[in-house]
Amino acid sequence: MPAQDADPVQERLDAISKALASLSRRLSDVEARLNSMGEPAAMPPPPPPWPAPPGFPQTGAQGVPQEQAMPGAPPPVDEMPGGQPPQGRAAQPAPAAADLVESAFGLSWLNRIGVITLVLGVAFLFKYAIDNEWIGPWTRVAIGVMAGLAALLAAGRLHRAGHRIFSMGITALGICILYVSCYAAYGFYQLAPVAVSFAAMALVTAAGAWLALRYDAAPIAVLSLTGGFLTPLVLSTGRDAPWILFPYLLLLIAGSVWVRRARGWAIAEWLALLAGAAIYMAWFAEHFEASKRAAAAFFPLCAYVLFSFSPSRAVRRMAHVGAGLSFAFVFRPDPALLFAALLPLAAAGLLRNMTAAAALGFWLPYWIHAGAPGAGEDFWTCFAGVASGFVFLHGWELWELQPEDSSSDWTIPMVYAANSVAWYASSYALLEPERHAWTGAMTFLAAALLAGSAWVARRATTMALLSGVLAVAYFTLGIPIQFGAWRVSVAWILEAVALAFLASRFQAHLPHWLAAAVLLLGIGHAAVVDARLPVERIFVNTRFFVMSWAALGCWISASLLRPRMLAAAAYLTGHALMLGGLELEILGQVQRTAAPEDVRSASIVAFSLVLAFYGFALVALGVARRARFDRVMGLIALSLVIVKLYLFDVWQLGRLFRSTAFVGLGLLLVSASYLYSRHRARLAKWIG
Repeated sequence: MPAQDADPVQERLDAISKALASLSRRLSDVEARLNSMGEPAAMPPPPPPWPAPPGFPQTGAQGVPQEQAMPGAPPPVDEMPGGQPPQGRAAQPAPAAADLVESAFGLSWLNRIGVITLVLGVAFLFKYAIDNEWIGPWTRVAIGVMAGLAALLAAGRLHRAGHRIFSMGITALGICILYVSCYAAYGFYQLAPVAVSFAAMALVTAAGAWLALRYDAAPIAVLSLTGGFLTPLVLSTGRDAPWILFPYLLLLIAGSVWVRRARGWAIAEWLALLAGAAIYMAWFAEHFEASKRAAAAFFPLCAYVLFSFSPSRAVRRMAHVGAGLSFAFVFRPDPALLFAALLPLAAAGLLRNMTAAAALGFWLPYWIHAGAPGAGEDFWTCFAGVASGFVFLHGWELWELQPEDSSSDWTIPMVYAANSVAWYASSYALLEPERHAWTGAMTFLAAALLAGSAWVARRATTMALLSGVLAVAYFTLGIPIQFGAWRVSVAWILEAVALAFLASRFQAHLPHWLAAAVLLLGIGHAAVVDARLPVERIFVNTRFFVMSWAALGCWISASLLRPRMLAAAAYLTGHALMLGGLELEILGQVQRTAAPEDVRSASIVAFSLVLAFYGFALVALGVARRARFDRVMGLIALSLVIVKLYLFDVWQLGRLFRSTAFVGLGLLLVSASYLYSRHRARLAKWIG
């Protein structure tokens, strides 16, 4: 650039820079002045408005006349979809409760009652015209169709004019008239074949659904679906056509599911679910036979697939269980086909996170199938089928188990336990009574499987404990199934000791209570059943062995059980069992050897002496073990003998037996006193 041209440009740039600097200084001065100013003074209130002359409209706060309702004006806020005011218009205050009731009754209920009344009035007038033969059949049908179309056109104009709720009633009136007209063309006058009337009513259903979506009106959708499901019923000729009926019903179901997802109309979906199930059951009761299994299975399977897209979890569950129940009747009496349908259905339910529905949809259909007359008796197919269902559901729950499961939702544990019980009950019913020899082995197998599941679920406390409880229950149940007589008591006592040993390795109290419960079963069986066993030799017999085994099991369990109450109860019960076993042996020997006239007196003396001897043994044991509990029990036993001797035995026994009782008891009491005297210092030290 030449030098003579550079000077003017530079001068202009300098001028612009000076102007910007001047503007910046002025802006800073203005901001400083504004910050230094105080709050502005309050404006005086405006003068009250002059009263309006008579005949002039009242004005609002700003002197603007209040809004008047004009013909063709947009609808008020309460008639706008969603209740939102239009753009550019301020929200109106909420109406009072009385205004809401008045609006609901005057706008909605009067409209509905008026539509019903109008339909009845037109029907009565139409009937009167028919009775007097004013119009012929073709004219009647044509008038009905034109009246229905006219009602729909009028409803459209009313909706565009802002009368939304009122137009819904007129739309419903038009749909009803069209339904009646299409049915009358076939059902009353035979003017059209059934296929034409069916197509016309289906077209009315589709039109009603389209209008419901256009007007955003759920009642119109419900009316259209109701008419759609009633169409095959009112046009039925008695001829079975499942491959026409079921696709038509599936089309209605698909529409209802789509409407639920698009507009959130739950009532339409529930209507489709219940109406579809009702029509299917009616068809099944009247037309089903073995040759129509394909069609009978096609509808519930496709309906389940359609309802699986529903956003409602309850609808999906009901559709799942309903499909399983339908398979129970469709595939009867063939169990192979039933399991071939139920197992994939259970898999689909599990993949959709519907564990409870998957279990119920498997076991309930099987029980219906197995309990129905004429059900298949293929043992191996049924046994393998129920085992497959159990393993599938059980394995899935273990696979999906979350570690450290502390959720308050008990659905999964309940389904877990119910699935196990359902499998065992079904297998037991298959095995009994023809295959009883396998029942015990199957029970122990179930216990082993649940014990392994407890180890797999060891990181989830709830499921691990539940698996352990089920394993103990099955093992305990398998013992009386597999064994008999006194072996049941021996096995239960041994199981209780093993459980007490395992419980001592856990912090939770539930395993200890389980061990105590099994121990109580063994004690009860030994005391009630095995105590009645006949014996011939003293001490060398099965009865004394069982009683001694039970007492030993109680003592070992008492050393392992953690709650002191359980331990004390087990220890005391062990001594009671041992004392009872000794009494039974001595009294039995007395009855076998004593003279008949001396049996009663000898039994009384023997009972007292055995009790006194056992009390002395407990005192000696307590001194040796430094166990105050044993010494107290021994003293209590000796006290009971003293009371019994002085209050009962002395009046019941003869002189010889009375002397024997007093001498024997006296020796035992003196011996016990000697123990206390000899170990007086030790006892004082232990007690202190």
